[in-house]
Amino acid sequence: MNEKAKATERENVTGGAKATGETTVTGGAKATGKMTVTGGTKMTGRATVTGGAKETGKMTVRGEAKAIGGAKATGWAGTVWMAPLRGVTLAPFRRLVSERFGGVDLALAPFVALGSSERMPVRLFADVAPDACGPLPTVPQVIGRDPVALRAAGRILRDLGHTRMNLNCGCPWKFVAKKGRGSGLPEDPDAFARMLEAGCEAMPGGFSVKIRLGYRTPDTLAARAELLNEFPLECIVVHPRTGVQMYDGNVDLDAFAAVLPLLRAPVVYNGDIATPADAARILSRFPTLSGLMLGRGLCANPALAAELRGAPTPPRKELAAFAGALASEYAATLCGPAPLMGRLKELWGYLHRSFENGDDGLRRIQRATSLPALESAITALAGPGAVAAHDR
Repeated sequence: MNEKAKATERENVTGGAKATGETTVTGGAKATGKMTVTGGTKMTGRATVTGGAKETGKMTVRGEAKAIGGAKATGWAGTVWMAPLRGVTLAPFRRLVSERFGGVDLALAPFVALGSSERMPVRLFADVAPDACGPLPTVPQVIGRDPVALRAAGRILRDLGHTRMNLNCGCPWKFVAKKGRGSGLPEDPDAFARMLEAGCEAMPGGFSVKIRLGYRTPDTLAARAELLNEFPLECIVVHPRTGVQMYDGNVDLDAFAAVLPLLRAPVVYNGDIATPADAARILSRFPTLSGLMLGRGLCANPALAAELRGAPTPPRKELAAFAGALASEYAATLCGPAPLMGRLKELWGYLHRSFENGDDGLRRIQRATSLPALESAITALAGPGAVAAHDR
């Protein structure tokens, strides 16, 4: 696949380049502050919301709720999400993070691209099949602009047992946005409305969107707030950057602060949370958030969600063992060394940040042209436990 084609398939940059922490959605926990719908209006299609009272829409967190990052003043007990990073946060990664470190309440899976018809092969959703997801509640994500295909995806996901689905309205890649998908979709209000209506009909009570502030300018989300409020969305995940900004520069917290009170659905924040202190700062300023979504920070430190809940930072050997277990799963399921090398390079494009001399180690990893050379580079950086078991 050439580089341009790869870009259209990815929401995130691979191999340590900057990636989206995009991403989140509602999952296995139900919102406690759902919108009140007037009359007998069903939770499909557009809904008229009474009053205009703002709901915090906080979600139920599994287990005992704890303050994040020591920010006890916030009293926040929302949901911690895993963001979708294409090629990294696939089912084995999600499952091992949950099993070995915990702290994640819900995961948003990397997107599946919708076609232009209602015929979609079920195999496209293999990553979110029940036996692949394990016990961690997982929300499938799709990307596209065809309402017919979105309804078809909803039928397939319901047949698989899912009750939630997320629409990617935030992918910043130019090749995607110029076709009116990802962050380009909200720029067309009519197309956006058709997708919102189709999604709410396809997954009643469990449809959500992940969105940026806009594609070229940071005012699109605010302009679409009234439209979003017409639909019974389970939540809205907001990454406060523009599409053309990609993953560069800073998140625009002032623009986020301005749009937050305009949205009636529960809001999940996504963007640049790499430490518990980062989370505490966001929650201190925005205590009504229903969730936090962790992307690049969690891929660099798979224990980050647990640390937000107060767990101690694990020794590096535990992170290396996590990487080794993941490599073993990849080696058992991928065909040939080339796919395995690609998957490992994507993983270590983030994970190297948790190890001493990580930048030097990453350069050696990226230069590797054979699987033995790649595993040698990983071992030099993180120790022998960080490679597939059969090669130790």
